[in-house]
Amino acid sequence: MKIEQKLLFGSLALVLVPMAAMSIYSFTNAVDMAEGALLKGAETKMLLARESEAQSLEQYFSDLKHLLQVQASSLTVRDALFEFKSNFFEIPQTATDHSDLEAYYINQYGEEFRNRNPQSTLNSANLLSDLDSPAKHWQDIYIAKNPNPLGSKDALNKANDGSFYSGTHEIYHPFMHKMLDEFGLYDIFLVDIETGHIIYSVFKELDFATSLLDGPYADSGIAEAFREAAKLEEGQSYLTSFASYIPSYNDPASFIATPVVINGKKEGVMIFQLPLNNISALLSFHGDWEGAGLGKTGQALFMTEQGALLNNPRRLIQDPAVALDMLENHLGETQVERIKANGSAIGSNLYEPMLQYNGQGLVRSTSPMGRDVMTTIDLKEIAGQNWYILAEKETDEILEPAGIMVRSMLKPSLFIGGALVLVLLIGAVKIFIHRMMDSVTALSSRAHELGSSQGADLTQRLDVSRKDELSEVAAGLNKFFSRIRNIIRDIRRAAKSNEATLKGLDALSLSTKKQAEEQSERTAIVATATTQMSASIAEVSTNVDQANQGVMRSRECMQETEALFTLAKAAMRDLAKDISESGEVVSMLRDRANDIGDVLTVIRDIAEQTNLLALNAAIEAARAGDQGRGFAVVADEVRQL
Repeated sequence: MKIEQKLLFGSLALVLVPMAAMSIYSFTNAVDMAEGALLKGAETKMLLARESEAQSLEQYFSDLKHLLQVQASSLTVRDALFEFKSNFFEIPQTATDHSDLEAYYINQYGEEFRNRNPQSTLNSANLLSDLDSPAKHWQDIYIAKNPNPLGSKDALNKANDGSFYSGTHEIYHPFMHKMLDEFGLYDIFLVDIETGHIIYSVFKELDFATSLLDGPYADSGIAEAFREAAKLEEGQSYLTSFASYIPSYNDPASFIATPVVINGKKEGVMIFQLPLNNISALLSFHGDWEGAGLGKTGQALFMTEQGALLNNPRRLIQDPAVALDMLENHLGETQVERIKANGSAIGSNLYEPMLQYNGQGLVRSTSPMGRDVMTTIDLKEIAGQNWYILAEKETDEILEPAGIMVRSMLKPSLFIGGALVLVLLIGAVKIFIHRMMDSVTALSSRAHELGSSQGADLTQRLDVSRKDELSEVAAGLNKFFSRIRNIIRDIRRAAKSNEATLKGLDALSLSTKKQAEEQSERTAIVATATTQMSASIAEVSTNVDQANQGVMRSRECMQETEALFTLAKAAMRDLAKDISESGEVVSMLRDRANDIGDVLTVIRDIAEQTNLLALNAAIEAARAGDQGRGFAVVADEVRQL
């Protein structure tokens, strides 16, 4: 390989290797920064969506609370409670055959419960044995003997038993049913405050007519709502958290309750069972996840403190078959059995493992469906109850813009920029090497001339204007050629002056010629050695230049590092100063707050003394009769002041 090619490839390697390393570092750093920005933006959107749903849920509970209090204070509900309470305990003595009710518990309800809870060991017949006489009677009339199918028992307005209770039911049931439909409630209950019996229910599940004090559901959420509401004053309400509820086939149920007051006395409690499907739709943005800023895979999930889901995962809503397959592959068929049976994950503990990330900000994790997701979860208090609110989005979707940026911007830019730099670099290196190789080429040409059979023109001089090692070699060769030229000139002069002698000495001339040829060979050897020496000198010069450039780059890096440390030190000083000043301001505010509190205490004492003085004056004025009337007016003004 020629020296020119060695110099070219060596120079390119020395420049391209650091440039490639710098490009890779810059590329990686740009991708990391882009991914960091995307993760931060995704976290912000998920937090906004999460907070938006929390506010929506809180507003929903507030509206329900207002509706419940308005209805409980209405004349219709008060009359209904009074009438149902008056007739509920009037049970015929002959009402002892409950075979139809037993069959309903075991067959219709029991079968449906087992279908929706495949792994449950509940014995529905045991629920029947815990019922008292009123519960068995009215459940037999309005549930077991109700001609409407399971899930539609609310369609019966009046039972054909001829009772006053059924007459009351015929009057008020349409009103209650309309309220339930209009406001999207799951069920409405009226409860006797003395016995705890549910004396009326719209939907007629197995909690109807049972006692919430000592019946089979005395430890359930509806019993908690009843007991707490019975302690409240009119206009107050109590909300329970969602928990599994046997009459609703172990689906999560939440209840909100308020006392019903008649003539100043608490006679009963009105209870709403919250509509889980409506709440689930609300918490799922009514299917518009993208409009909520959650993209194609994001979702917000609400859970109880125990980790039970209150709304379905997005993928289970959009593509149930695929979602169930993913759950089975990740969790196993056993855990997914109830979800399959109900077509819903509400009430399941699918996301309970995510509770470990509570309050940790944005965390990368694996969802129950086996997807790589970014998750944020927090415990929030809403309407007096604690709820876990989780927001998550698949990592691939969050980081997809970074990949698009790499494919569409960074890679082409780096390729085009690298190609352009490579072309310019090759051109610059070739120009530099070409200029440097001119002298080497001239030396090589002269060496070839000296070694050729045609001889060399010793009058031509090599260029010595470069002022480097090659010019020194050229100057030495010029001196050598000059000496050779002088020798040849002397020989020619001697030959002309001694032509006759030379003719006589032909043999000597031949010998001299042979010596001259030998001298020429030695000259060629010297030229070759000179060429090799010049190449070595050029390589040494190149290495020295490269070392010098490395030292310069190291010095620049040290200067930049020193400047960065100086800036960081100044920033830390400023931060310490700001923290100190903030502490002084907080201390001053605390002192001012204490002063204001002292002033308010004095004002309150003065107001109490003034009021007491005015009261005493009014008493004395009353004792004085007509003579103290004017003084009583003054005392009243002082009391108002």
